[in-house]
Amino acid sequence: MNTISHGILGILFYKILNIINPELFIININILIIIFIISNIPDIDIIWAKTLESHHKSLLHIPLFWIGIYIFSLFFINYIFSTIFIICIILHLISDYICARTAGIKLFYPINNKEYSLYKLDKPKGIKKIYKQNKKEKLDFMKFYLKNKKLIAFEYGIYIITIFIIT
Repeated sequence: MNTISHGILGILFYKILNIINPELFIININILIIIFIISNIPDIDIIWAKTLESHHKSLLHIPLFWIGIYIFSLFFINYIFSTIFIICIILHLISDYICARTAGIKLFYPINNKEYSLYKLDKPKGIKKIYKQNKKEKLDFMKFYLKNKKLIAFEYGIYIITIFIIT
């Protein structure tokens, strides 16, 4: 999944909370920006990852790490904010599980090092260097990314549902 899709999914979740309780879950541009950023925090590892495939191997894509952060945050941060934060992160990881193409999610790490995904992973496609791709390599990856029509429908479905609910 891409950055925009992760951010839109977080905004969709927050909008549903707003529909349920508009007094508690107010919507303004600042809150939507914060939700968008929170929803993309696991992908910060793209900064130091050398390949697309390796960026899912950091702690930031391991559910147990985030559960620990959530439990720790409950002692120091507002319960509602902590809960919104963890749900946005979990939505990110679930969408990475659903839309994984080259790297899955280590759902049971450290007990099990296996990467899980809804569809079969194509690891060789993810070995490309992230920042040093030429135009042809970028185009080839984009063709590969767009190849699975179900995954593209899922991502664009999130866009359409969000637009429908927000308007």
